[in-house]
Amino acid sequence: MIRLLFICSLLLFAETYGVAQQRDSLRFRRNSISVVPQYLARQALRIDWEKPLKKGAQIHRLTISPYWYAGTTDCYDFGVVPTSGTLPNGYGDTRVDGFGLEVLDKYTLRFSEQQPSNFYLAFGVGYHRITLDYINYEPAPFEENETTLFRYDFVDQKEAINRLEVIGLIGLKIFSRRNILFLDLFAGPVIKRSWISTDSAAPLTHEKVGDHGFDGVTYRAGVGVGVVIF
Repeated sequence: MIRLLFICSLLLFAETYGVAQQRDSLRFRRNSISVVPQYLARQALRIDWEKPLKKGAQIHRLTISPYWYAGTTDCYDFGVVPTSGTLPNGYGDTRVDGFGLEVLDKYTLRFSEQQPSNFYLAFGVGYHRITLDYINYEPAPFEENETTLFRYDFVDQKEAINRLEVIGLIGLKIFSRRNILFLDLFAGPVIKRSWISTDSAAPLTHEKVGDHGFDGVTYRAGVGVGVVIF
């Protein structure tokens, strides 16, 4: 994937050689659609649909980004299990499902002579609803002589995550000579607040910035590959 992005970058930079920097999509009065392939590594597909906020406007553009989560990950740490015996199939893997939606307002930055540049600032919010299914080794209840007791066992578990995000980015769009294909490079901070519900006695920890239920400030950087449409 990294090699593919690198090749696309070289092609687009070659096509844009000699083209005026002011030919940027943020000033085009057309819609565009792009994908951000880096999210495939996080079991997600993200598509960016961008359109002018007002017909004829050259500054503000609205970006709507739906997410679809589907896949498995081994990024989560599980507790210690007995060295004897056989681990169940799928132990250590977490099934990821869900959806998300982000809405951003992109605002073109200007040069000192007030001409629009290829750089932009983006501000917005996002919501994600993610479900994690996994097998955990933890206390499981059982009945004995009408008494509820607990013993350690492998148990199917589920976590539901609701996450809100506040997003601030700075970006750069690089277009091909014919202004059809483009790269969208962006980076900036994201504030995340997550609410997690689970019945597990030993739920997953979400302390790493890449965890789906992480709380706090993260830093986002990525590249979108897109095409200008109607």
